[in-house]
Amino acid sequence: MGCYPLHTAAGLCNIELTSSLIYLSQLLPVFGGRLEADEVAVTLGIKSQHIQGTVEVVSTGLRDILVPIACKEILKDICPDHAKIAALCVKYDTIGMHLFSIESEIHVRNFAPRYGIPEESATGSSNGALACYLHHHGLLQKPDYLFRQGDGMNLPSDIHVRLETEGSTIKKVACGGEVRIQEIREI
Repeated sequence: MGCYPLHTAAGLCNIELTSSLIYLSQLLPVFGGRLEADEVAVTLGIKSQHIQGTVEVVSTGLRDILVPIACKEILKDICPDHAKIAALCVKYDTIGMHLFSIESEIHVRNFAPRYGIPEESATGSSNGALACYLHHHGLLQKPDYLFRQGDGMNLPSDIHVRLETEGSTIKKVACGGEVRIQEIREI
């Protein structure tokens, strides 16, 4: 347990170890503009009314388009047009598109075809940005978030995000997951 500095391309971050989780600090959020639901829906093959809320570019180190989807079933069934997503990401200078649905759990999917990633099973930077988005828009304001990602890929991931806030101001963002030590055997 403890806190350790890490120099990254995004700047100085900290790694924090707890008894069961490891967290990496992220940059404070930057909100980079809103998109129209119609423009995003066409890339996902859904109706614009399936997007419920503000579509917005948010960064905690990497810029992502955050897309609120009406329900987990619609989120699960999305068959994106990767070429259209890549073109949209070029237009808005983002890494990818991070979709989410809030029900009893927060389910997410992440697409970054601009960088050769059709779908990602665990995306720390995007989920850090999502926690900031949820706090900023008053959808969920709490210190700890749990995001479920990768289910449709049979690579389920639980991503933990912790925010430190003063009122509506976000002071710290950290993202992490469970630590599992496995023995590596040479063959």
